[in-house]
Amino acid sequence: GKGKGKGKGKGKGKKPSGPHLPRTRVSWDPLRGEVLEWKNKFGWIKPSQPIDHPLAEKHRGKLYINVIDLLNRSYLSPGDVVEFYLFSDASGLGAEQCWVTGGNDEEEWNKWYEDNWDSGDWNEEWDSEDWKEGDWDESGDWPMEGNSGGKSSSDPKSGE
Repeated sequence: GKGKGKGKGKGKGKKPSGPHLPRTRVSWDPLRGEVLEWKNKFGWIKPSQPIDHPLAEKHRGKLYINVIDLLNRSYLSPGDVVEFYLFSDASGLGAEQCWVTGGNDEEEWNKWYEDNWDSGDWNEEWDSEDWKEGDWDESGDWPMEGNSGGKSSSDPKSGE
């Protein structure tokens, strides 16, 4: 028939909802906000700056975010600081291409980096005798189980 999927014949087939509604990108610069709540697959973000848009107050100023729009996470936690691009759809405003910025992530990463990388443990590990003594065979490949390339690899220092 004519006009299928053109908004006629309501009730036939499932209407797209949630993250599958047709979207219009509203912002071309990333916006920042804070995650207010997260419910398994979606949540709400409070934008840092008020948004000047006719739909801005539709959900009391909150922006919808769905798990499919997360770039560097598979979930969010309340309090996460995120950056995102704003879109509008039939149900209001939402965030897409959303990533967690600074905030705890950065602190956690910096702390991990300081605790692990800068402490020098890594260098000791890499400089350890095991590495120098050559768990390597002469060709630079890892020795294969039961195949030492015809040479005995029990004494890598023999230096033939």
